[in-house]
Formats: sequence, C-alpha cells, structure tokens
Amino acid sequence: MKPHRIVLMVALCLLATSVALVAPPTKPAPSTGAVPPEAMTGLVFDGLTPEQKALAVSILNENGCDCGCGMRVAVCRRDDAKCPRSPGLGKSVIDLVQQGKGREEIVKSVLSPPSKFVSFALTPGDSPSIGPKNAKVTLLHYFDYQCPYCTRVGPAIDQIAKDYADSVRIVYKMHPLSMHPNAMPAAEAAMAAAAQGKFLEMHHKLFESQQQLTREKFLSLAKDIGLDIDRFTKDLDAHTYAAAIQKDAKEAEDIGATGTPASFVNGRYLSGAKPYANFKDLIDEELGWAKAGNRPEFKTAKNVSEASARPKSPGPDPNKVYEIAAGDAPSRGPASAKVTILHYFDYQCPFCVRVAPTFEQILKDYPKDVRLVYKMHPLPPTMHPNAMSAAEAAMAANAQGKFAAMNEKLFSNSTALSRDKYVEIAGQIGLDVKRFTNDIDTEAYKKVIDATTAEAMSVGATATPSTFINGRFVSGAASYDAFKRIIDEEIAKAKK
Repeated sequence: MKPHRIVLMVALCLLATSVALVAPPTKPAPSTGAVPPEAMTGLVFDGLTPEQKALAVSILNENGCDCGCGMRVAVCRRDDAKCPRSPGLGKSVIDLVQQGKGREEIVKSVLSPPSKFVSFALTPGDSPSIGPKNAKVTLLHYFDYQCPYCTRVGPAIDQIAKDYADSVRIVYKMHPLSMHPNAMPAAEAAMAAAAQGKFLEMHHKLFESQQQLTREKFLSLAKDIGLDIDRFTKDLDAHTYAAAIQKDAKEAEDIGATGTPASFVNGRYLSGAKPYANFKDLIDEELGWAKAGNRPEFKTAKNVSEASARPKSPGPDPNKVYEIAAGDAPSRGPASAKVTILHYFDYQCPFCVRVAPTFEQILKDYPKDVRLVYKMHPLPPTMHPNAMSAAEAAMAANAQGKFAAMNEKLFSNSTALSRDKYVEIAGQIGLDVKRFTNDIDTEAYKKVIDATTAEAMSVGATATPSTFINGRFVSGAASYDAFKRIIDEEIAKAKK
C-alpha cells in the first residue's frame, strides 16, 4: 500500500455493449468557477453540517470523475445528467463526509479507481471461500488480521456476500504482513478453524479481537465457536497451514500487491479499503457482460502498477531543494553531518511504521555523515485519532532525553496507542512518570507539533511519511536504495 496522500486518477470509460475501446462521447465544456451543491444533479447534501457540506462540495469540485470525460465530479453532475459514474462517486463522498472522514482519506478511497482492461491470472486454489464455485464472478480478497484497513473494508465484503449470494464467490486469501507480528498466527488460527468448517465464525471474531491477537485468545475463540480444541491446538502448534498462508501471500507480492487489503474481481484489481460502491460497480459490470456474453478482452498484467492510472504527482517537487530548518526537533546523528534528513511522520501511519527500520539502517551505515531529524506530522483525528497524543508522548520523552527509546516503543505499539500505553512505556524506559504525565495531560508540546505540521503543509507535504534529504523531497515509504542514492549524492557534493 502507498502513503496517505491525495491521489487523483482518471480511468478510461468502457461501453458495456462493445468489446473494444471507444472514445468517450463529446460533453459540454465545463464552466469556470466552483459548482454549487444545488447545481449537482442527483446529489443530496441534507444532513450535513455547514462545515461538512463545504468539505464535500470542495472535494467534488477539485477531483476528477473517472468516466473518461476529463471533468471534475461536480461539473460532471451539472453538465452530464447521463454520466454513469459521478452519481455514485458523489454519494460516496457525501456519505464519508457525514461519517466524519477526512479529505485525504475520502479522496484516496473513493476517487482512485483502478484502470480497466487489465487483469491478473490469480486462482482461488484451496483458500477458504463462500458462494458457488461456478459463480459468474470470483472475488479474491487478500488481507491481514492486524491491518486496520482490512477491518474497515470487512463490512463491504460481508455486504457483497449477502447481496450476491448466488452470483459471487468470495475467496479469502491470507496475506499477513511482516510489520504485524500477530497477523501470521491469526491467519493460522483462521485456517485451523476452516479445516473444521468454521472459517467465517473465526474470521469475524479475529477482526473483532484485532487488538488482542494472542494464542490464548485464539483458544478462547475456538472454544466459543465449538471447535475441537485438541485438534485446533495441534494445528496451531505444528504450524500446519503456514505453508499455504505463505503461498497466498507470495501470490500477492509477486505481482506487487505488497499492501493490504488487495482485492481482485474476476482478476481486476481494487487496492485498499474501497467502499462497497466500488466493488458493486465492478461486480455488476462483470455480471452484465456474463449475461450478454460480451466481456471485453483483458490484458493479463504482471504488476499491479499496470492496473492503476498514473496519478498526478502530489506533494512537494522532488526536483526542488527546500530550505527547511531542523529547529529544535528531536534528532539522532551528529549536528555536523554532511547530510541532514528531515523526516515528517505520524505514529499511526502504517507506512511510517514500515519505513522506520530503513532509517535505523541508514543511521547504522552512516554514523558520521547523516543526521536524522524527527518532525511530528500527525494526520487529522478523523484518519488517525491517536497520532497527536502519540506525538505529544514522544516530545515529552524527548524533554527528558529519552526520545529514541520512546520512538521505538511507539512504533512497535502503533496499533495500540493510548494514554495508558504511553504511561506504561514511560515507566519502562525510565522517565520521571509524574513529569511525563503532566506534560501529556497539559498538552505541553501541542503548539510545537502544530507548528511542525504547518511547516510541512506549507511546502505541500500533506501526507506521511514525507522526507527531505538536504532539502530534496522523497515521498512515502521509499526503499533503502532510494534513500541511499540521494544520501551518497549529497555526501559526494559535500566532499567536492
């Protein structure tokens, strides 16, 4: 999966009655200026607060429709009453705004559709499934029991199972990520339950217990759903299904689907926790083609990058050098280092968690030449409700000279961040707990963190992680080699 960021994609429009690509029909040229809500035909903004309404209108005016018209969603709703896509996109945006979701999350989940006409040669294999094996549509769903986005998409998958019980087969593919230590044992518990015909019961209970995925919990759940405990325990201890789980995970990773959730509707890729409407659109299209016998010819892709329209490059310009001061932010490495890395991050961001070991390796490999400056950039509470409090805990620990220890603990507990956890960690790493507690309760460092966030936003770094190496921007959880290339270039410049 990619970092939390605004991604605008425009997919090609497909005519269901033809097996060939055709140019989209000519549509009215959009007028200048924002489209008011009352002009967006078919969209209902009732029930939104004034602030929510303003957000929804802004998103619809700023992001493109994916029908191929090249217009913003709001313009499409005003100027093209027959557009098949913009009503659903508009409704999804309004629904998510009403649920309190933030701008970036909404744009990422609703307005980043897959490109059409590419599919992947993936098979159900022996993975747990529901629905008829001869169904017209097969949905392969790769997921991780410790992934918060997999939890979020779960209700959509359950709704599909209910609404398309006779026409869609859902295949559950395990893809436990290495960054989630409890995901693999949870997957093994699910497969052990599947062997006794109780997969769905265990599957739902594991997601309900996402914050406490332990062996003891698995045994408790097994008892609750009526499994043969001796057989279940034996399967867990013998890792009976580990190889099958690793096979499913490798399937996804071999085509570049390294994040979760990842879903494939008759081989067509849907990345991330997409709303029900996005799945429904593809399923209905597939069923329509199956009924008419006119499914278009699809290219067999080898990497998921082929299934996504190239997004407009977000964030700061990677070709520009930004003048941003390190300030008093926590740092590691010598102040005299040839290379200064400013790293803007969020403790609840899974991509920040993923890239953290990369920076540890960089500090190890460049002990004299690299200084790493940690810049707090907690995303809005609608996305990451505990990110700000975790940042405050890190800054409070920094005030007592224990930033590195707290930083490591916060990342290792990124899915269980809470005040109690911060106080517990403070005791573990030897802080003055009374002083620490007072600092977090009085929000002693909130203004500093807000200023750092504003600093990032001022140069367009709206997503996390965002990193600047001697002022040169690197987006997202880049690889070690990507960081190393720029670091080596900057060191060479300094030596000259």
